[in-house]
Amino acid sequence: MRSHPVLRDGHQIKLLQGGADFFPELIRALDAARSHIQLETYIFDFHGDGAYVAAALERAGRRGVRVWVVVDGVGTPKLKEEWRARLGRGRWRWNA
Repeated sequence: MRSHPVLRDGHQIKLLQGGADFFPELIRALDAARSHIQLETYIFDFHGDGAYVAAALERAGRRGVRVWVVVDGVGTPKLKEEWRARLGRGRWRWNA
């Protein structure tokens, strides 16, 4: 018999279908973070929705949240100087 973990008080599960559901929820969660963010992804694109996510990560770093982002070095292009400068102002770690 398979057991399912019990959610602790204050936690919830929400089904997100596709980017139209996922990205706004991700940005809300990033904007609500108070101490740290750990994000791992294969592809991070600084255009479209990815730029909004990057801006939310930037805001988090500026308000003192520790931000770690791990991306795949093949799936994600090299971090452009504009974003390196923007993200360098916060408490960031970018690993590719």
